[in-house]
Amino acid sequence: MSYACASGGARACNCIGPQNGDPVCPCAMPAYREQELGRRALDLIREQGRMRDLKETPAEKAKRIGVPLIPAKPKVPAAPFNPNRTVSVCGECGLEMKAVMGFVCSRANCPCFPQVTA
Repeated sequence: MSYACASGGARACNCIGPQNGDPVCPCAMPAYREQELGRRALDLIREQGRMRDLKETPAEKAKRIGVPLIPAKPKVPAAPFNPNRTVSVCGECGLEMKAVMGFVCSRANCPCFPQVTA
């Protein structure tokens, strides 16, 4: 929506026009600023997309710098979680330690479950 006519004469908002170097009259500034912010946000999104495309790989970076590339560790798929899986056995009483357990041993010298005293 235009707030000024092309000849610079009458305006729909009846203000005197752009002031202090602003590109539009004061009553149109909120809409103008909103448009500018939207345009700048789109420019930033486009620039970030370009930067992502231009990002170099670790191998390219090592080659550019002239240093050897340390290979990444192979990705090992995680085993499915099983709460009943035995993870260890107590050396004192032979209790099987499960992945998830709520147990406190009553033995004073248990290596797995230390005694808590008050």
